[in-house]
Formats: sequence, structure tokens, C-alpha cells
Amino acid sequence: MEEIKCMLSSKKMEDTRILPAADSTPCQFEKFKLVAFSEPAKKDPIAIKVRMVISRKMASVYTEMCGLSLLMSRNVFERGSSEFTMNPVIDSMGVVFTATEIMRVMCPGESSEIAYDPEAYLELTLTCRIHMAAAFFMAYKMKTEEGWRQGTGMPAYVLSKFVCQHEFGNVTRRELCNMLSEGELAILAQLKIHSISEYNIYSVVEYKLEYLLEEGLITPLASCMALSVASFYLYLLRCVTDTEFLETACKEHGGDAVCLAVVAVCISSIMCSFTVDINHLPKENLIIFDYTSLRLALEMVDIRINCKEFITRGFPSLCCLPVAKKAKATIAESIEHWKQPTGLQKENLENQAFVVKEFVNVS
Repeated sequence: MEEIKCMLSSKKMEDTRILPAADSTPCQFEKFKLVAFSEPAKKDPIAIKVRMVISRKMASVYTEMCGLSLLMSRNVFERGSSEFTMNPVIDSMGVVFTATEIMRVMCPGESSEIAYDPEAYLELTLTCRIHMAAAFFMAYKMKTEEGWRQGTGMPAYVLSKFVCQHEFGNVTRRELCNMLSEGELAILAQLKIHSISEYNIYSVVEYKLEYLLEEGLITPLASCMALSVASFYLYLLRCVTDTEFLETACKEHGGDAVCLAVVAVCISSIMCSFTVDINHLPKENLIIFDYTSLRLALEMVDIRINCKEFITRGFPSLCCLPVAKKAKATIAESIEHWKQPTGLQKENLENQAFVVKEFVNVS
């Protein structure tokens, strides 16, 4: 019994190391002026449907091909991170989000209605689906830097996931590869593809989490947890419900504010989960969010709470409904604190800075 008491005592002392030092200064996120997003489709139900079908198909193909071990689902191998990065549904590398972003920029706003064909597969035109295959293949190659030897048939297999066999006609595998290559060239000719890949919402969220990691405000495992939460909410707002929310918010408040809102949801979700080890809790009294980002974060969590649609399985418990409800209360409390700024908050008022909430000493 004495040994047990001693172990508990030492563990309690060790937990205090997550508290910040007295002379610690709050972080200041870098503001990204360049965040890639497309024009939202606000009023046209067909355009909204087209963009949602594209997102769902991208996610479905990626999950299937990773399940067959044809593609890899993660490139982060931090100890204990498999729960948060391995499942292809989580899209921890941002392949699906990047591919979807490419297609949304190709089919912006109400003009995406031209890709609608009620008699075709997925109710999308053949040209649109070839571009989907090309965007998917390009996004995967950019995010993983993988390549395939000539003759493996991978390009033809990817194309077959978006185009039906009877639409191919009597063509060879080489001709299918050429078809996909022509689709890639068409996208490259129209879009700044690397800017879209490196500065879309998901990528900027990664940059902001990387900053928190470098500043010692989150642990490597906590960054993987945050990435899985970010993936969940981006999946929710692309494939499930309110699928034009991200674009609308980016247009009204700026892409950087939306990315910061996603990070705020991630940090709040980690803090509100009972499954997170205390040593991996963020030092959230040093993580600064502005008022606009917090309001957007509150809207995102509200959408998750009120969602009645089926959400595919595979996401970690950090994304469950009870955690979302607690995160909503935390973010709402943070907004109230912002309305009554403390001394620290007044110093950062020019940047609309705001401390999430005071740290609670669990010991």
C-alpha cells in the first residue's frame, strides 16, 4: 500500500510540468494571407449537390484503395498515434481534402452545375469524373511523393474508380493512362496546383499546429490528436452537412480566421475529452485565438451537435457528440472572457487576441 501511495504522489508531482512558467508569453499565430478556397455555391441546389458528391466520392475511393493496401493512409508514425492517423477515413495526410479543393476550384460556385448529368454515373459528366480521377491522383502524389513504375496499371485502376467500364470502350491500358495524364495536364494548365496543395485550409491548419508544437504548447501526440479532430470537422463540412460553410466563412471572414477556428475546435476537444492523458493536454492558457475565430469555432461545433446525417465510422472518440457538447461550452465561456478582457488580453487587443480560458489545476 505504501508503494502505491508513493507512486501516486510522484505521478501527481509529474503532472504539474504541463503548467506554464510564470514568465511564459502567449503564442501569436502567424497570419496567412494566402489560403486557397473556392467560390461558395449558396443558392443553386444542383451546384451544391455536385460539389458534395465530388467530396464524398473522393473520400470513398481513398478509403477503399487504402483498405486494399494500394495507397498509404499516413506518413506520421509518432508512438501512440495510430489511433489518430492510421484509419484512411481520417485522411491524416490531407489527400482527400486537397483533391476535393482542386475540384472545387475547377467547379466554383454555381458554375459547378455544368458538371451535372442526371443520366451519367454519379450524375456527373464524363469530363468531370476524369478530372476527379486526375485531381485525386495528383493530390496523392504531391502529399506522399510516391511514384509508380511503368506497367503497374495504377493510373488505369484509379481512373476505373471514377469512370464506368462501358464508358471506356475498347481501349488499352496505355490509352487509359494517357487519358488520366491528359486530365492532369488540363488541371495544371488552369490552376496553380501547388499553391492549392500547400495553402488550402487543411494545410494551413497543419502549419498552425506545427507552430504550437515548436513552441512546446502541445506534445507530438497531442498534435496528432488535433489533426484527427481537424480532419473530422473538415470531413463533416465537406461530405455530410453544411457543405458550403467553409467557403462561405472564408469569403466573409478570411481563410486564416477559418483555419484558426478549426485549431480552436481541436484544442477545445482535446481539453474536454476524458480519454486524453494529462501529460498530453495543451497549455491552453497560452494559446491565443481572436474573437472571429472563436465565433466560427462555435458555429462548427453547433453544426456537429445538430447534425442528423450518418457520419461514417473510423474517427476517434475525440470527435464524439459528448465531447463536442463540452467543447461548445468551453468555447462559449472563452467568448465571454473575451468580452471582459483581462490584463493579458488588453495587451493583445490590437490583434483581437484572446485567451481560451484559465487553466484548471487538476491536482
